[in-house]
Amino acid sequence: MTDSLGVIFGPLLALGLVAWLGVQSAIGLSAIPGLPAAAAIVQRSGGPNSPPPGVIWR
Repeated sequence: MTDSLGVIFGPLLALGLVAWLGVQSAIGLSAIPGLPAAAAIVQRSGGPNSPPPGVIWR
């Protein structure tokens, strides 16, 4: 159910934000949750050059 609500209200919210602030500001605001999310992914993955779990490189 929540996926369906996100599909409906996500684009409407984005459209309203772009209409209110403009495209450049809306994209800038999207960086606020985007940068911590990217940092969390990199932290959980062990960094860009780490081997997969269970693999030993020599």
